[in-house]
Amino acid sequence: MSHPIVFRTLILSFIISLSLIGSVAYAQEKNEAPPSQKDTCKVGVYITSLYDLNFSDNSFSTVYWLWFTYTNDGLDPLKSFEVLNTKQVATLADTKLIRTEGAINYATAKMRITAKRG
Repeated sequence: MSHPIVFRTLILSFIISLSLIGSVAYAQEKNEAPPSQKDTCKVGVYITSLYDLNFSDNSFSTVYWLWFTYTNDGLDPLKSFEVLNTKQVATLADTKLIRTEGAINYATAKMRITAKRG
């Protein structure tokens, strides 16, 4: 198998794991809420830098902004999400804005990770 194909698979698995963060945040609520208070946590990612591409080691590093939107005040996605297949994870900045009447909660984090396959 050639290195570019393996590397593309690694990057795709990273992106897919980020897309699953919403379900992880939903499953790990601080306090189990009654069914009427359950919420969906939507997740977004904006990659600002992709560097240290290492084809022989099947690894790369990236800096990105991660954000969550939700309405249930019982959720705390900044404390309950996990990025899989990483060697290093660092939170560079984070912000949590609690909603006002009828609005949405926003939580953002600027992350730096080094991902490695296998």
